Amino acid sequence: MKLILSAIFALTLTACGGGSDGGSSSETTGDLRKTAQAFSTSDIDAITDADLASFGRAVGDSSIVVLTEPSHVVAQVMDLNARLIRYLHENKGFDVLLIESGMFDVANMNELKQNRSMAFTVSAPGRAFYGFSRDAHGQKMFAYVDQTQAGAKPMELAGIDVMMEGVASTGLFVTRLEARLQARNAAVLLDPQWSTFKTIAQRVTTNPEYTDAPADLAVFKRVLELVKTEFCTAPATNQYRFDSDGFWCRAVNSLGGTAGYVWNTPKVLDYNARDHEAGNNALWLLDGPFAGKKAIVLTHALHGFAAGSTLQESTGSVLAKRYGTQIHTTNITASKVNSPDEIVLSGSLEFELDQVGALVYMPYPTDAAVRAEVGKRSIREVNFATQTPNRFGRAYQSLFYVRQINFITPNWTGYPAVY
Repeated sequence: MKLILSAIFALTLTACGGGSDGGSSSETTGDLRKTAQAFSTSDIDAITDADLASFGRAVGDSSIVVLTEPSHVVAQVMDLNARLIRYLHENKGFDVLLIESGMFDVANMNELKQNRSMAFTVSAPGRAFYGFSRDAHGQKMFAYVDQTQAGAKPMELAGIDVMMEGVASTGLFVTRLEARLQARNAAVLLDPQWSTFKTIAQRVTTNPEYTDAPADLAVFKRVLELVKTEFCTAPATNQYRFDSDGFWCRAVNSLGGTAGYVWNTPKVLDYNARDHEAGNNALWLLDGPFAGKKAIVLTHALHGFAAGSTLQESTGSVLAKRYGTQIHTTNITASKVNSPDEIVLSGSLEFELDQVGALVYMPYPTDAAVRAEVGKRSIREVNFATQTPNRFGRAYQSLFYVRQINFITPNWTGYPAVY
């Protein structure tokens, strides 16, 4: 995962605003700017519910809101998403938060909360994605979820991702899987290659990105299918906890998704394999443990966009096939990405939004002429790379603009894993 952080920075440094203004009339451009709303403050932490009322109207009756991160480890993005989580919970009835972190590891966070009253802010480091859990900006959402636990509407927390080298995955998965199978007197435990499977499964839990596949990968895949059969045939229980066969069905599928992610193609990450299982984890959570509840999904835009993604099957596209128009997806963009002195040219939507304010919200316009004008503009989307044509209106239905962003460095020692 640390390698991903370097890749994010490399991608971001290539991003730049620019292009011509497309010959638009000043009247239409003015209408475009009128569609956008400047907040009453440039301080994200001071945004009021009144500032977010337009966002609330755009969300409407949606039962799922996908909050995207154009890039991980961005202070302003984490601050804004934490504020949106609070708004959606307090004003729109969203009581479930699904985050881009390992499904198995976040289940362990819930277990520690249940058994040891451990706050999510304490259990998150080493279990939730380090960009969320090992920085003060990312910790804001965990602090809010903790705060809700004593209230009338406690938020529920779950991870949707595959095995992402969390301390629960690496320290507990194989042992607990074997114990669960022993309790069922599972025949797979008698397989002559069970020990080979266990060895490779343990390696998979460490998320071995950019490594060579083991020689016995075919053995791992064969035995994995037998394990899936134990848990995925009419599961007796469907809860997000370790005593649930439904949970273990998704856990072993996540193990296979991680293996596909790191080893489908030599030294190349297969995000389709990962997103297929992450999307199905989200479906299982929404259809089963959290059925009937309104949910927030927090993930990178690469995974969250349902349309126009470079992935054949993103987490967002898996959700869209099931829930369609029940989903509202947001994006966040900025103009000062590479330096405070960066100049963004007039062909970008960021240029227009910067004329409105330093912190701006924009729903996808209802007016056809303004939509056409938006369509002419480049927008910084995945990893803040300029996208032309942009995917506003297809991949996401609303947009937040922040003038200046800053990347953070995770504090590994300040936020240690607690066992």
